Amino acid sequence: MVTQSFRNQLMLMAALVAVPTFGALPGKVKDGTRAERLVTGDTTRIANVVAATGTMKLYFTPVPPLPGTDPSLAYPAGFSIANQVLTVSAGGFTSAWNVQMSDWDPDRDGNPLVRSFQAKVDASGFMGANASPPNPGCDLAYPAETFACPSQCFGGTHAGQTCSNSLLDCNNTPCTFKHCSGGTSNGNLCVSSAQCPGGTCSDPCPALLGESGARCGGSFAGVCDWGWQNTARPDWIMAANSPSDQIPAAAISSPTGPNFAGTTSPGVEIFDPGVRAYIGTLLLPVPACARGTYTIGFIADETFAQDEAQPANNIPVGEFVAGQLVIPVSIGITASVPPVCTIDARFPNDPNNVSTRFGFNSIVLTFSSDPGALAAANFQITAVPSGPGVPVISNVQKNGNQATITFDRVIPSTRWTCVKHLQGEQDTACIGALGADTDASRLSDTPDALALIDALDGNPVLQIWQTDLDRSGVFTPIDILASIDLLNGAGALSTFRGLTLQACPTVGIP
Repeated sequence: MVTQSFRNQLMLMAALVAVPTFGALPGKVKDGTRAERLVTGDTTRIANVVAATGTMKLYFTPVPPLPGTDPSLAYPAGFSIANQVLTVSAGGFTSAWNVQMSDWDPDRDGNPLVRSFQAKVDASGFMGANASPPNPGCDLAYPAETFACPSQCFGGTHAGQTCSNSLLDCNNTPCTFKHCSGGTSNGNLCVSSAQCPGGTCSDPCPALLGESGARCGGSFAGVCDWGWQNTARPDWIMAANSPSDQIPAAAISSPTGPNFAGTTSPGVEIFDPGVRAYIGTLLLPVPACARGTYTIGFIADETFAQDEAQPANNIPVGEFVAGQLVIPVSIGITASVPPVCTIDARFPNDPNNVSTRFGFNSIVLTFSSDPGALAAANFQITAVPSGPGVPVISNVQKNGNQATITFDRVIPSTRWTCVKHLQGEQDTACIGALGADTDASRLSDTPDALALIDALDGNPVLQIWQTDLDRSGVFTPIDILASIDLLNGAGALSTFRGLTLQACPTVGIP
């Protein structure tokens, strides 16, 4: 059976005239973004935008959470919407957007009027690979086949079973997705309002998704549509026209992006209301992995409007105003050299001169993304446990995603020295020093000398700061004697036997 929606789309296709597709032309649109990023397709139409020869504007606009019962509609706490930008702290929810049109007749003199319109949202903006910074593989869900409205057999021997066909699946009893809304049978399966005393038998999707116009099975059986045109809204573009003169049409499953369109009956056109006119709603589930800025615009050669008297697609677009989903990328420390929680087991000073100190005097930090300009003020240095002799930063040298933090002295012995990045995730990288602690147990004792003996045989393989205890530059059997000197406190060395470090206080770094 041909549905009314399909008839509407056939009528609309007859009214709209197709246009050729060519390459994108570079140019500027809203906020200085390059035109080919927000619109793609016909060069003439993009050139009109760049040259500002038209006045009509198309908007992809974020809206507050829809008041439906589906829990994914709730936005993260603290979300904000500023003009075309929805900013949230994290993904894991369903975002809602309106497609809007305005200013085809900015002086409101009735010329031009709109007979047919079409707005094609560009699905490439849903892709994480096109986000800034790129987030490959983390796409906004499209098509959003996530809102279930399964049909079930109503009555008979198969009552309650999932179905798609009354005759075949339900032994000739009705197969329905409708439920009672209100009344004593609220929530029960129904075919008509006769089964809903005090209520109505209705499509569950408007209540589930929070707006009239949402419907079950419009594109795929058993799933609520993720895009629709709510013709009951006062800002609906054809609100001033008789319902019998409106032919709305939304095609929401095209791989290149959803399409929101419409036309009027012959001889009936749409006046510019002087405000943004609503032409469609789109839901885009945002995965938990989403980070950065997703910019969503239009496809130029499939976005247009025309009046009745003039040539096809004769109302030029002056501006495509993209929408943006922003999930701030919080910069963190992902690695360090030496690695976090490293314990320097080597001589902390010259065995003959306690004033000549040895040890780490710098750390290289790797960030999850470019942290921007860095200076000493962006970091905090602490020692754990606290005490005198805490290093201060003498220099910060940045190279891409890495920064070398140089101290004014070597890190103190028998303590952790910690570097906290005061921006982003505020991660803390700690490295320590404990003479003779070859096995990194945070306790200096006889087992450390035994660990050195095993390491000479190659099992286990240890780092230079665990083995070259005399700081000669190579690991030799003499380092076993150095371990004994450290444990027993020979010469100017302190006695390390029995000394400990507390648990490594590194924060946020694997």
